[in-house]
Order: sequence, then C-alpha cells, then structure tokens
Amino acid sequence: KNNNSNNNNDMIFKYVKLINYSKIVPIKKNQFITSICNNLKSRLLEDTNDLSLMKDITVLDKSTWAVDIDIRYGEEEVKRFMLNKNNAINELKVYSDEDKYPQDVFLELNNCIKTFPC
Repeated sequence: KNNNSNNNNDMIFKYVKLINYSKIVPIKKNQFITSICNNLKSRLLEDTNDLSLMKDITVLDKSTWAVDIDIRYGEEEVKRFMLNKNNAINELKVYSDEDKYPQDVFLELNNCIKTFPC
C-alpha cells in the first residue's frame, strides 16, 4: 500500500516502512517451489525405500497408467501400505473399472497417505 506522504516511493505494510532495493533480485516463484520440494525430498525421503514409497503412491494416478493394464496392476503397491489387503485390492479394482476420484474409493489408504509428511 502506498503512503500518501511527500515521497511516492514510501510504502507501508502494517505500520512497517518498506524499502525497494534494486540490488535485491526477486525470487522466481516456480524455482522457489521446486527448491522447497527438492529440499523436502532430501530431508524426508532419505533412502530408496522412501522413494519407492512415493512411486507406490503413484499407482493411484491413472494418468501414469499404460493404456492396457494387467488385471492385477497395482496390487503389490497397494499391499505395501499394510492395510486390510483384501479391501485395498477390491478398492483398486473398483477404481480401475469406474470413473471415480481415488479419495472416494480408497478411504483407508487415502487416510494413510494423508499422514505422510510430504
């Protein structure tokens, strides 16, 4: 917000005077987000087991599926989460056959994934 004082360059935010320094380079938004994601991955996903966990979650993303998937596609990935395996496999079959959002089909698995820190 510009302050209506004598100098039009004076800016105030919550009673704090803001100064525009031309030497400071602004942060690029996309680069910033990418940097945060990479930083979180390096801190939270420390070994290959963690990375495979992220890969297993992608089985819920139909856009990554091949055009002609095997009838048992994704079962091993879903079993890895140590939930009720029969429910998870049945939910996977419903999800692959019907046009529904994963969070509407995989209730228990969705709650499990929400606990991941990334």
